[in-house]
Amino acid sequence: MLAGMTWQEQLVAELRAVDREQATHGLYGLREAMKKGNRLPFLATLLFEKPPETNLLQRLGMEGRGSSYSETASFTLTDGMRADLEILTHASTKVRHYGDSYVLDRAHGKKSAIHPDLESIVPKLAAGRGYSAKRMNALLFITHAPTERQLKAGLGRAITPEFMDRYQVSLVFDIWEDIYRRGFHSGIFLWTAESSR
Repeated sequence: MLAGMTWQEQLVAELRAVDREQATHGLYGLREAMKKGNRLPFLATLLFEKPPETNLLQRLGMEGRGSSYSETASFTLTDGMRADLEILTHASTKVRHYGDSYVLDRAHGKKSAIHPDLESIVPKLAAGRGYSAKRMNALLFITHAPTERQLKAGLGRAITPEFMDRYQVSLVFDIWEDIYRRGFHSGIFLWTAESSR
């Protein structure tokens, strides 16, 4: 792990690196690019288990595993604390796969998928703190939207300082314009219980 950075900052930085390294699909098309047959793999498996080039735990020198049957991962931090991570995703864009390229479909007619209610989900992270001093809950949210403004609008109050203070959670995030210039922005948001910094 890199000195001077929290594990949360390192995890978000490594996810951004995976987006850059997984040309030409990035995080947006990772599940589609890695599928075998018609079944899409869980993102938790791809990011926290296999393959080695996208395994965040291996990249960060942590022990743990991603689930092969749900969007969850568990891993041990350097101080012995165990992190139980839930992964949520959302996209209000449609990117089509044509051969080796991915192109934003501006006329897809897709109704926007229901956005997760982060204002209800995030407060539950601190609630799980009481059952063990050595375990903590975390929520990783990966989202894609046409503009940064639209991306942030779907987060509601869950990113405001007042909300985080009230529910005793911390947030590390990164937002960027798609590096392949497909006309959308990506965001990674990682909430954890405050005592787990």
